[in-house]
Amino acid sequence: MDHFAYSTSETLRSLLQSDLYYVVVTDLDGNYRYANSHFFKRFKYEPTELIGSNCLQTIIEKDWARCEEVVRECLHHRGRCIPITLTKPMPDGKMVYSQWEFSTLTDEDGEPQGILCIGHDITEKQAALNNYQEYAQQLDTVLASVTDGFFVLDRHWRFLRVNQAFLEAFTTTEAEVIGYPLMQLYPPFQNFRAYKAFEKALRDQQAVKFEEEHQGRWFAVSVYPSLEHLTIFFQNITERRLAEQQLKQQLERIRQFSFTTSHELRHEIAKIQLLWQADSTVSQARLTGGADSSEIGQAIESIQRILKKLNEQLNVAALPYVPSPGFSLQSVEEVCFIDDDQVMNTYNPRIVQRLLPAARLLTFETIEEGLSHLREHSGVRRCIFLDLNFPGRSGWDFLEAYRSDDIQDPIVILSSSIDPREQERALRYPMVVAFLTKPLNLEQLHSLF
Repeated sequence: MDHFAYSTSETLRSLLQSDLYYVVVTDLDGNYRYANSHFFKRFKYEPTELIGSNCLQTIIEKDWARCEEVVRECLHHRGRCIPITLTKPMPDGKMVYSQWEFSTLTDEDGEPQGILCIGHDITEKQAALNNYQEYAQQLDTVLASVTDGFFVLDRHWRFLRVNQAFLEAFTTTEAEVIGYPLMQLYPPFQNFRAYKAFEKALRDQQAVKFEEEHQGRWFAVSVYPSLEHLTIFFQNITERRLAEQQLKQQLERIRQFSFTTSHELRHEIAKIQLLWQADSTVSQARLTGGADSSEIGQAIESIQRILKKLNEQLNVAALPYVPSPGFSLQSVEEVCFIDDDQVMNTYNPRIVQRLLPAARLLTFETIEEGLSHLREHSGVRRCIFLDLNFPGRSGWDFLEAYRSDDIQDPIVILSSSIDPREQERALRYPMVVAFLTKPLNLEQLHSLF
């Protein structure tokens, strides 16, 4: 230790004997004058080859300038400890990273005599940091290249990071957004669904996904929270939404075409089937000129199967009988049929008469005639069979007028329509007790008893 004076305190002795800390002393020219045993052991130096040699020889060249700068700082600010990180090569070619604090050693007159260096190994920490930085760099490269927009907000809604896709989507630059609060740059944001979603993700610490429209464009947004940040990915899905909307509109047109075509076909088929069921002999003479009535029945069933198959292709289930609980035809005194088709008005009463021989049966071909009769003859226990499609005022107009008149007679919808939306709409009227599909038959009537 030559003439250097060192304190003999217990603290210094413990430090010199430490298996955790390196203790090194150099002269003012940077030559080694002392190193503790832990330093020799870790770096596999021999005292004879180390003492007297220059310290720069034991660190990598890129650290030389910083090492010399720290020494100058120590000499300029005596009594202060100056930190520095150094990389030392090992004989096997590996690198050891170490963290040091340099300070000036002085004699009794306060004159500098050397540099005291105390350090410890940070190789594992540095390796982890290098791996993280490498990963972060790779992540930056990925985020910069992905087509999805990406940005990070802190708890105060300030932008911390954005990628190129974000800048292009909002026609801005990093300088215009980084460090600025989201609400300052986009004041209307508080009115968007995304604002509440961001708040919820940060509050509940749970990921949130949603879709939202902004200035005519649709975005799919994924929000991932941490304690201090929100990471948001968004994707422009405008083309997908437009395609879905167009597909939905096309499907709706096809469905509507199916409903309309099916209704028109079923209406005519229902008349034929009704004629055949009510009077097979008459039907045979008028419609087939002597053909066997069973062939007519088979033809009707075949057409019905074709219509059913068409509807099944469009995922339209056959409408079931939907009688209202507690309703029964047994107690009615009068049955009114409101339908603009003369064939239906001729044969439907005959079918009902089989089960209600004592009931009075009335037919009306217009909405006005039906409403006029009901308004003039109240206090009768009756049931009304109502078609929905008329050339003038429709069955829907009848239901509205009927409801406003507060008439209590139950209504059975008897229609050729198979559109489930019409069924749902009709059954929302409290006086509608059933929705039946033409042609009327005994099986349907039995369901109302």
